[in-house]
Amino acid sequence: MKKTEKTTGAKLKNRFRIYFVSVTGVLLLYFTSCGKEDLPVVTTASVTEVANTSAVCGGEVTDDGGKTVIARGVVWSISENPDLKNNDGFTTDGEGLGGFTSTITGLTPNTRYYVRAYATSSEGTGYGRQKEVTTFCDDSLGEPCPDIPQFTDPRDGNTYNTVLIGDQCWMRENLAWLPEVHSGMTGSDSKPHYYVYDYLGDDVEEAKATENYKNYGVLYNWHAAQDACPPGWRLPKYADWQELAGYLGGGSVAGGKLKSTRTHPDSHPKWLSPNKDATNESGFTSVPGGQRRSSMTLVNFLLLSQMSFYWSYQQDSLPYIIYLIHDYTGIYHYYENIPLDMGISIRCVRKDN
Repeated sequence: MKKTEKTTGAKLKNRFRIYFVSVTGVLLLYFTSCGKEDLPVVTTASVTEVANTSAVCGGEVTDDGGKTVIARGVVWSISENPDLKNNDGFTTDGEGLGGFTSTITGLTPNTRYYVRAYATSSEGTGYGRQKEVTTFCDDSLGEPCPDIPQFTDPRDGNTYNTVLIGDQCWMRENLAWLPEVHSGMTGSDSKPHYYVYDYLGDDVEEAKATENYKNYGVLYNWHAAQDACPPGWRLPKYADWQELAGYLGGGSVAGGKLKSTRTHPDSHPKWLSPNKDATNESGFTSVPGGQRRSSMTLVNFLLLSQMSFYWSYQQDSLPYIIYLIHDYTGIYHYYENIPLDMGISIRCVRKDN
């Protein structure tokens, strides 16, 4: 009997010890967590008023985490996810809660930047989601369209710079609308297909994360191209390209005035050297996105950095292909026996042109 009582007492003591330690741990966790402050919460505003070396952004501090925000602003870099330790520049625009506007200066023309807002308290720094922006070319080149220097596609939120060439308003970048994505190994000449250069999967977000998507946009087959441009914009007619070439001095020299001047060993987007007579004085900034060829070929993606191809059409909806070549100065076209499952780029033009 005494042995049983002794054993039972030991068990109760052990149980109490476990219970006490558990409760103590919970209380310690409770009191520790109650005393811990959080980082500030900040959102990043849209990037606007983009020029060749400047832009306007900003953000809003929606929660200070329990400590006063002592600095806020935006930080930017040519590398993704910039912070206050790794950046190409940052602003300081006040303190505390609320919205703020930041003026970004000292940028390089015709360069993609990543921008995000930040807010700092004594607990540390919180960051908003990053935004992407590509600066305009030099002021001596094509000017933005006066009534719409930028356009945001309501379908996916992609923002495009514009350029006025003669009386025509063009997008300055290749179209990047990607409602779905197809492997380069599959094609169709009767249904819309969308491709990203060298991407062989079927996941849209994964395709959008690739460098080729960010630098060269999407490759469309003919059936996708006909309805790809966003509201207020359209696929250019062959006559639009003729007018563009005429304004730039004729087809034999217009290619050089349309091509981006970036060449190897610059980072993408770039042309293979020699990029003959490339001046980009039009501001059109053509980049060589290559093509997706028929699935019957062994190589499904080819000519990246060597040629840029654009869908066009005649009044009777006959497809035309416009193309530029790295070692030629002209702008060229062909329309006979075009494989409708070919995937190439699109530059949209304003509907009122």
